[in-house]
Amino acid sequence: MRVYGMQVNHIARPLGFDLTPLRFSYKVACEGGKRQQSARVRVYGPDESVVYDSGTRQDIDSLCFAPDIPLSPRTRYTWDVAVTADTGETALSPRAWFETAKQQEPWLGQWIAAPREIANARLVKRFALPGRVLSARLYICGLGLYEAFINGQKAGDEYLAPGCNKYDSWLQYQTYDVTDLLAEDNEIAVLLGDGWYKGRFGFQGQKEIFGDTQALICELHAALDNGAEIIIPSDDTWRCGESPVLFSNIYDGETWDASKPLSAALPARLLPDMDTGLLRPRMSPPVRAMLTLRPAAVLHTPAGETVLDMGQEITGFVTFRAAAERGHTYTLRYGEILQDGCFYTDNLRTARQTFTYICDGQEAWARPHFTFFGFRYIQLEGFGEEIDLHDFVGCVLYSDMEQTAFIRTASDKVNRLCENALWGQRGNFVDVPTDCPQRDERMGWTGDAQVFCATACYQMSSAAFYAKFMRDMAFEQRERGGGVPHVVPSFGMQGSPACAWADAGSIIPWTVYQFFGDTALLREQYDNMKLWVEWIHRVDHETGDHRLWQAGFHFADWLALDAAFPASCTGGTDPDFIASAFYLYSTRLTRKAAAILGYAPDAARYAALEQEILAAIRQTYRAPKGGLTVNTQTAHILSLFLGLMPESDTPILKAALDRLFENARNELRTGFVGTAYLCSVLTQAGFNHLAYTLFLNESYPGWLYEVNMGATTVWERWNSVMPDGHMSSTGMNSLNHYAYGAVMEWVCRDAAGLAALCREFLPDECVIGDDGYKALKLLLADTPVRVSAGRESLCRAAALPGRPVVLNAVVGVGGLLPTLAAIRAGNTVALANKETLVAYGTQVMRESRAHNAPILPVDSEHSAIFQCLRGEEGNGVRRLLLTASGGPFYGKTRDELRAVTPALALAHPSWRMGPKITVDSSTLMNKGFEIIEAAHLFGLPQQAVEVLIHRESIVHSMVEFADGAVKAQLSKPDMRLCIQYALTYPARCPSPVEPLSFAGLTLGFETPDTDTFFLLRAAREAFDRGGNACAALNGANEAAVAAFLAGRLGYLELFELVARAADEVPYIAEPSLEDILETDRAARAYVNGGCI
Repeated sequence: MRVYGMQVNHIARPLGFDLTPLRFSYKVACEGGKRQQSARVRVYGPDESVVYDSGTRQDIDSLCFAPDIPLSPRTRYTWDVAVTADTGETALSPRAWFETAKQQEPWLGQWIAAPREIANARLVKRFALPGRVLSARLYICGLGLYEAFINGQKAGDEYLAPGCNKYDSWLQYQTYDVTDLLAEDNEIAVLLGDGWYKGRFGFQGQKEIFGDTQALICELHAALDNGAEIIIPSDDTWRCGESPVLFSNIYDGETWDASKPLSAALPARLLPDMDTGLLRPRMSPPVRAMLTLRPAAVLHTPAGETVLDMGQEITGFVTFRAAAERGHTYTLRYGEILQDGCFYTDNLRTARQTFTYICDGQEAWARPHFTFFGFRYIQLEGFGEEIDLHDFVGCVLYSDMEQTAFIRTASDKVNRLCENALWGQRGNFVDVPTDCPQRDERMGWTGDAQVFCATACYQMSSAAFYAKFMRDMAFEQRERGGGVPHVVPSFGMQGSPACAWADAGSIIPWTVYQFFGDTALLREQYDNMKLWVEWIHRVDHETGDHRLWQAGFHFADWLALDAAFPASCTGGTDPDFIASAFYLYSTRLTRKAAAILGYAPDAARYAALEQEILAAIRQTYRAPKGGLTVNTQTAHILSLFLGLMPESDTPILKAALDRLFENARNELRTGFVGTAYLCSVLTQAGFNHLAYTLFLNESYPGWLYEVNMGATTVWERWNSVMPDGHMSSTGMNSLNHYAYGAVMEWVCRDAAGLAALCREFLPDECVIGDDGYKALKLLLADTPVRVSAGRESLCRAAALPGRPVVLNAVVGVGGLLPTLAAIRAGNTVALANKETLVAYGTQVMRESRAHNAPILPVDSEHSAIFQCLRGEEGNGVRRLLLTASGGPFYGKTRDELRAVTPALALAHPSWRMGPKITVDSSTLMNKGFEIIEAAHLFGLPQQAVEVLIHRESIVHSMVEFADGAVKAQLSKPDMRLCIQYALTYPARCPSPVEPLSFAGLTLGFETPDTDTFFLLRAAREAFDRGGNACAALNGANEAAVAAFLAGRLGYLELFELVARAADEVPYIAEPSLEDILETDRAARAYVNGGCI
C-alpha cells in the first residue's frame, strides 16, 4: 500500500500560488483494500514543528481535504498523510511541500516604469550582497508581459508571465526561487512587453485596453549565511533604458534588435497612481515550453519561398541559431497551411504573426519573448540557400498540465484524430482556453470552453487551469449582474449573454467537480452558478415569466449545417429552444451543486424552478402526439440528453432521430452545441452503431475527413479545407479550434474507455493507471465493478487464484512485477510484455519452472516459434529464425534517418501496434529484445537466434532442427491470431483473421543492416554480458523512445543515447529484483539528462 500523487490546490509542490482555500489531495494504491477507512494529515513548519495535525479521522476526503490552517507569508511547509484501508493496511506518504507567497504582507516594492518616451523598457537594479545566499525568492509582476534575468540568467522557465486575466480586477504575481542565480555582485534586469494588457487585442484591434504604461513591481528577498535578510524592492533607485524589443504584440509578433546597445542611463519613474491592492498570488499554472519539435522538412515553394514544415500544427515559436554579421536581419512568418504549395496567411485576417531578429554579430539562439504563434509552416527570409534543420527547434507552449489520457487504437486515422484533439488542447490552453491561437482573436470564448471542458479534463489534469479561468469569469459576472460574457476575459467586448456560451458559468464548475471531486472549489464557484441562473431568471421575468428564455441574441447551434440559409452561422435549430434547454440545464446543475454543498433551501428552490422550466418546455415544444416540434438533429440530441420530453416520448424521439439521420444519409448536421453531445447521446439511446458511423465517416462532414485532408489539429469548420486543398473561406476559418474535438469525451467515456468495457462485461475488478483512477471510479460508481489503481493493485490482480490464464500486455518494464506476481501464484502467463524477459529473464524463467507456471508467448515471432516447437519435444534445435518487417526505414542510410520525425516512425508498413513498440520496430531494437526473449524462452544461446528481414510479414518465424528441416508459421500480419492462440491454448479455434491466399505469394528474406541499425547488435552484446546489462539497455530505450515521441530527442540521437547509456549504468553481475528496478531508474535518468 502506498500514498502518492500528493497535490495542494491541484498543483504538485506549488511555489507562491494562491492557496485560499487551502486544500490537499492524494491517491492511494492498496492491494487488498477497497476504500480508505481513515486518514491523518500533518503539516510541518520550516523548523519541522507540527503546525497542524488533523488526528486520525474518517471524514478526510482524498479528493479534497480543506482544513482551516493559518499560513505565514513566504514560508515553505511540508505535509504528509497517513492512510488506513478498510483491511487495516496502513501507509505513510512521503513528505511533499508547498510554499506561500506574500499573502497579506504589505508590498515594499513600488510600481515603476521607464520614461514615457521609451516604448519597450528594460529596468535594471545592481546591488551587492554581504554574504553567501542560503535562500532567495523573487516576487514579481510586470505589465503587460515580463521576463526577469538575474546576472544574465532567466528567472524561472515560464513564458508570457504574468498571464492573461482581467487586469482591472486582479493582477497575478509570480514567485521564483532564484537562490542559485545570485552572487556577491548582482544585476536584476527586467524586460517588459505590451502583451494583452496594453498591446493590440480584440475584435476592433483595440490598444491599451487595461492601461497605457508598461509597469513593474517586484521584491527580491535573500536570506544570507550571516543571518541577514536583504530585500531589494522596485523603487526609484532602479535605472532603465530601451530593451532590444523594437515592437511586440500578441497578434503581430515581435522585432528583436540584438545589435542595440543596452544601457540603463535613465532613472525609473514611480507610478503612484497604481496601488498594490489588486495584486494576488498566482493561480495560473505556468506557461512553459512543454514539448520541443524539430522541423520535419524544408520546402522550396513554387513562389520561390523557403518554408519550414514542422509536420504538426503547434502553438509557440521556433528558436533558431542566428550566426551572421552585425545588422543582418532574419525574418520568420508563421502560417497554418500551404495553398497551391505556397506559404499562406490570409485566414489569419489582420494578424501578421512575424518575428524579426537583427543580429549583433555573435552566435545566439534567437526567440521571441512577448508573443506566440499558431503555426505549422514558417517562411524564412535571410537564412541563405542551405538550411540545416538542426538549427531550428519548435517550442510548444501551453499551460503546465499533466497529460492523463493516452489512446491508441488499431486505426491510424482514429489515432491521428485523437492526437489532433490533444494537440488542439495544447495549442489553445495558453493560460486561457482560447478559440484559436493564430488569427486576430485568440480569446477565451466561453462556448468553446464549456463544450470541451470534459474532454480537457480527460486529456489533462485541468483543475487548476479552469480554477483560474473561473475566477476571471466571476469578476466579469459581478460587473454584469450575473451575466457571463461571450469571452473571458471580455477585453471590453459587449453583448448580451448567449445560451450555451454563458452557461459556462454553471457547466464548467460542475464538470470540474465531477472530474476532480473538489467540493471546496465547487463551493467557491457556487455563488457564480447562482448568479448566472438568476440572470436568466430575471430575463425570463422581464419577458413574461414563461419559464422560457426567449430574448436576446444567441449563437445557438453555431456553424451547424442545417441552416435555412447557407450563409447563416447559427444553424437550423430554434435559438429559443436551445436557450430554454440550457436555462433548464444550468438550473439543474445549480440545484445539484446546492444539494452536494448542503444548501437545502437553495436546492429546493432550484428544484422547483427546474420543474417549472421543464413543464414550460414541454408545453411549448412538445408535439400533440408526442415528440418534438423542432425537427433537427440537435434538438433531438438535446431533448434526449436533458430529458426534455416525458419518458413515454422516448421511443418517438428515437424514431424521429433515426429518420433525421436516415434523411441526411447518416451524416451529421450538428454545430457547436449538438456535436458536443452527439455521440454520447446516440450511444446511450441505443444507436451505438450510428455513433461509430458518424465518428468513422471519412467524407465531409466528419472528423476523419479532416484527417484525410492532412489535419494535425481539429478544425473550426467541418470543411475548413475543401477536397481540392483550398481553404473554404478566410473570414472565420481556424485550423486549430478545439470545439469539435469534444467528441473525445465520448471516445474516453464510451468508445475507448475502460468504463464502456466494464459496463459491457462487468468484471469483478478494473485496475487502471494512477492518473485515470478518479474519473473511472466516478463513471463506474453505479456498477458492482471494483476500481483500483497502481502497481500494487496490478500485482494483486495478476496473482488472483483460479484464473485459467493471465494475459500481461503492460508496456515496458512496468510489466515485470505483475508477471512475477502471477507466476508466484502458479498462474499461466500469456506474455505480451517482452521487457519482462529482457530485463530479468533468467530469474523469471527460473521462477516459472519452480512454481509450475507456464509462460505462453504472445508476440507474433515467439508465438510462431512456440507453435513450430509443439510436438517436437526432445528433437534437437539448430537455430531459431526471427523475422522482421524492417520497419518504415528499411534500406535507409544514416544520413536519411536524420530527418525522421515521430509521425514517420509511427507509420509502420505492416503492423498496427502501440507507439513505443512501433518506434522499436523502426530502430530494430524490438528485434534485439526478441533475440534476448527467445534465448530465455527456449533455452538457447543468443548466437542460435538469427534475424531475417522479411518485408511481406507473412512468415512470422521459423525453427531449423538438427536434421536441417525447417518449420515456419505463416499468416496474415494480425495480432489477434497470436493473442487468441495464447488464450485458447492448446485448442485452435476459428478466428476473425483473413486466411492467406498462396496463389502468387512471393516471400523474400535478407540479412539486416546492423551498421545502420546497430541497436540490434547492442542487444546481443548486452545478453552476452549478462547481469543487469539487458535491464540497463531496456530502461535506456524506454526513456529514449518517450523523449523522441515527445520531441525532446532526435531519431539518430535515440540510437546513440541508448547504446551509450547501457555502458554508463554501473554493472551488477548477479542482480536482485531491487537491483534490476534500480538499474532501470538509473538508465532512464541518464537518458533524460541527455535530452534537449
